[in-house]
Amino acid sequence: MRQKGFATILGLCLILVVALVVRGIEETERNHTYETTDAGAEFELQNAADGALVAAAGKVISGEVELPRNEEQIRINGQHEFPVKKINSKKFGEITVRTWGERVEIHQYRVEYNAEDEDTGTKTNVAKKSTYNKKLIPPAQSYLFFSVATADSPHTGGKIYRRAFAYVTEKNIADGKPTIYFMEFPQSDYKFAE
Repeated sequence: MRQKGFATILGLCLILVVALVVRGIEETERNHTYETTDAGAEFELQNAADGALVAAAGKVISGEVELPRNEEQIRINGQHEFPVKKINSKKFGEITVRTWGERVEIHQYRVEYNAEDEDTGTKTNVAKKSTYNKKLIPPAQSYLFFSVATADSPHTGGKIYRRAFAYVTEKNIADGKPTIYFMEFPQSDYKFAE
């Protein structure tokens, strides 16, 4: 009689283990489904952020909006916020996009990949200020733009966002060849040298 009871309990434990494994596999697959769905949604958010940034840069390039020079040390005082955009989306319902612009000086750097770090002797990427004929290239007066697209996540109940960051130099605008230079976050793990 005791052997039948032990076998029954052992059988129930094995059934429980199998049920937990099956449940874990189902949850993992459900997470993969959410990841795939969220990837498409993230592309939509990134496109909204990029589009708002291009629209803001276009207003500055055309002269419709003039960004003032910021003579103060506090950057937020020199930032201009463009009107908030609301975009209807099938995935999110509504995407909110905020965009800012400001005038800054962009210092040009040249990267030496796998250069030897003077302090540690290890290989690293070293960014040095760019030179032309052994003279430092002066900073470029530029317009800097930043945009954030946010929406409610359909799966987590929280917020999901994507951002865009770019600049346009005043020289390119004056030359009639305005180019928007997009940048990524984080910018780099480079060591910056003088």
